[in-house]
Amino acid sequence: MLLTNEERDLEEKKNHRRIVEKCSICNGTGFVSKIDEHGYEQSYPCSCLKKVNRNVKLLDWGIPRKFLSDKWDINFIKDKNFYEPIKKYLDNYLDNYDEGKGLFLSGPQGRGKTTIESIIAKFLVTKPNPDTFDKHYTFNVAFSMYDDLLKWQFDKNCQDKMKFFIYKSDWLIIDNVGNEMGRNDKQFSQRFLEMILRKRDNDCKPVIISSNYTIDEIGKEYNNDIRDFIIQNNEIINVLGDNHRIEKYNIDDDFDF
Repeated sequence: MLLTNEERDLEEKKNHRRIVEKCSICNGTGFVSKIDEHGYEQSYPCSCLKKVNRNVKLLDWGIPRKFLSDKWDINFIKDKNFYEPIKKYLDNYLDNYDEGKGLFLSGPQGRGKTTIESIIAKFLVTKPNPDTFDKHYTFNVAFSMYDDLLKWQFDKNCQDKMKFFIYKSDWLIIDNVGNEMGRNDKQFSQRFLEMILRKRDNDCKPVIISSNYTIDEIGKEYNNDIRDFIIQNNEIINVLGDNHRIEKYNIDDDFDF
């Protein structure tokens, strides 16, 4: 988990102000009244409270804040070459989870790989984990840039967090693999990535990876073992097209959390 208890409390208050206090369904109370099957009026948490809990959980698992808005969902992916395989993956998320099947998103900078990863994370983090007895226990979806995982390895204060992400998360999303290339720690970063993929493969846990490198370039820049692990366990999706970072989306500046 990324947030401290104090940070988590702060995020809950912040989201409560932005969502619950503006909710027209419960008029800012966070609860709605319904008549149960016996004819008695009961109070239930409003959907706005569920959204607050979802947002805090997303932040706690590393999902970038900018993607908390409801505007960022599967329908935001306009290109049919990306939309269809991503939708198919999410439609079959339980089978993919059971099989340890992930995705490898390859493409130049600015094509929307991080956006796609965040949309996937937002979808999965709301789904109940069938491996637990509690139907309210949802999937843990860890999201991290590969650079950050490498840094946590050398920070004793981040060891538990790093291990939790790699070993315990139901889904692990690693953003921007290959960005560390050209540095002095290249050999270590290769061994570290291979260890992650091997461990997740042994535990049959999915990994979703994005990279500016193609799968063949991964084999050359890293090694064939890493390439083979990715090909074995991940569907390859080439994210091409226009550079979205230089386009202006028709999205309000205000967060609609």
